[in-house]
Formats: sequence, structure tokens, C-alpha cells
Amino acid sequence: MSAQQRAEAAQADWREFVIEALIRVLGFSTIGFVLLIFLFLLREGVPIFYKTPPSNLFGTHWYPTFDLFGTLPLLLVQLWLR
Repeated sequence: MSAQQRAEAAQADWREFVIEALIRVLGFSTIGFVLLIFLFLLREGVPIFYKTPPSNLFGTHWYPTFDLFGTLPLLLVQLWLR
């Protein structure tokens, strides 16, 4: 193997290492962003379970402006749209 071939192989190894590292960094950052979104939604959504009684959450009326958060209409609409 000549010196030029070894240099080209070393350069190819270096490029492969950089691309692989970039893919790993992007993959881990994507996982981190998804976890942050999940934590934000959890932080914003959990207080409703303390403020609203369970009978209201599982009710049949969905009027958020009047603090009625029945989930049955939402579930029925989702089933109907499929």
C-alpha cells in the first residue's frame, strides 16, 4: 500500500467518523427535544386533574369556557372520524 493510498484511507476514516458523530449528536438532541416537549405538556396538563373533579372529566359535556371537560364527546368524535 502506497503512502497516497494510506492517506486517502485515513481521510475516508476521518470523514466517516465525523458523519457518524454528527448523526449521533442529532439523534440524541432529537430525543432530548421530544423529552422536553413531553415534560412541558405534562407540567401544563397535570394541574387540571387537581382542579377538576373526576365526574367532570368523564362527563358528557365539553364546554371548556364553562369548566366542563367531559372526554366522552371527544372520544366519540375521534371514533366517528375514523
